[in-house]
Amino acid sequence: MLNVTGTSATIQHDFAYDPFGRLASVAAGNVVAEYAYLPGSDRLASTVLKDDGAPVLTTSRGWEYGQRLQSIANAVNGNTVSAHQYLYDAVQRRTQATLADGSRWRYEYNDRDEVVSGKRFWADWAPVAGQQFEYAYDNIGNRLVAKTGGDANGANLRSVAYTANALNQYTTITNPPYTPIVGAALATNSVAVCGSTNAVSRRGEYFHREITVTNAGGPVWTGVSVESGGFSTNGGLVCPAAQQTLSYDADGN
Repeated sequence: MLNVTGTSATIQHDFAYDPFGRLASVAAGNVVAEYAYLPGSDRLASTVLKDDGAPVLTTSRGWEYGQRLQSIANAVNGNTVSAHQYLYDAVQRRTQATLADGSRWRYEYNDRDEVVSGKRFWADWAPVAGQQFEYAYDNIGNRLVAKTGGDANGANLRSVAYTANALNQYTTITNPPYTPIVGAALATNSVAVCGSTNAVSRRGEYFHREITVTNAGGPVWTGVSVESGGFSTNGGLVCPAAQQTLSYDADGN
């Protein structure tokens, strides 16, 4: 039990443990979190959050070989709201994460275990526009190039280039004059980004459009509007300068 006094109300948390000394539950008033473990292991199998004894959120985990997280799912009132399933290669690197909607992230590595690509695909393996990433590094591990974005075919990624000095400090970063806008809207409604439906890629509720920015003279604030079904959302984002030059003091700051 943990009590905190000195306020207008006493805050109390109660802790319970199983016969093996593992945390079994944490309670704060009528709200309780209960923990269950994989048999013969200290790995969490499930976490159940209850309010007045009724389950509110249940998180379930699956493990393989006793140590690798194979799956995790969150359910509210018995309905799964998010879930991931994982695959690994022979050297324990995660190669795939499958989401609840059947889409999946695929990861590739080089011989130094650096991630060289992370790409999301729909359930039919069609690329998800705007969610394709590739990376390249020098022999010491400094990033040379980062490619992001991609169209509905997984092509036309935009590159960010890096230059590092002998102290492995980035001295220049070159940014593209583009930025992706992604989101979700009712599949039956059209979507206009910055006032235009042109070049808006759709897949069900998902939408993606790449917009151009004028960043040759320095960083810019770019206003963004999204219209769909008679509703409009307005916002913006900061885009870095096309050419960034970085400098450091003698201590590397």
